[in-house]
Amino acid sequence: MSNLKTIKSLKGFNIFNKVFDNSYKLRTSNLLIAYTLDESNSNDLLIGVSTPKKKSKKAVSRNRVKRLLRQSIYNLNIKSDLLDNFQTIILIWMVGLDKPMLLKQTDVENEVSDLLKKAILKQNEAYPNSHNKSL
Repeated sequence: MSNLKTIKSLKGFNIFNKVFDNSYKLRTSNLLIAYTLDESNSNDLLIGVSTPKKKSKKAVSRNRVKRLLRQSIYNLNIKSDLLDNFQTIILIWMVGLDKPMLLKQTDVENEVSDLLKKAILKQNEAYPNSHNKSL
């Protein structure tokens, strides 16, 4: 296992949109991930988390989902070297929740992990001789 990345928050509407527009995107039924790859082998990882107000009306639900998404990134940073290939990651939860307490940390973490693995595989297929680490 390699050294841990320093996780920093991606803040500001303009910066968020600039990163989102210039990134690769993957989606499941619940989650959209936009990411850029780390070509400079930086030790910093910028994370942006969002839940649309149109999908989830109550702030309690949105805040819980954002907390779970952030925590899943922190856990993945500690448990695996999955985040070593990324420079920025934006996570957007696309489904509204009627009962936010039914959403569990392990479910969110598994979904984030699966999407990040797909992102790495996609990049390895597109650039087979690149410096990206494999799973």
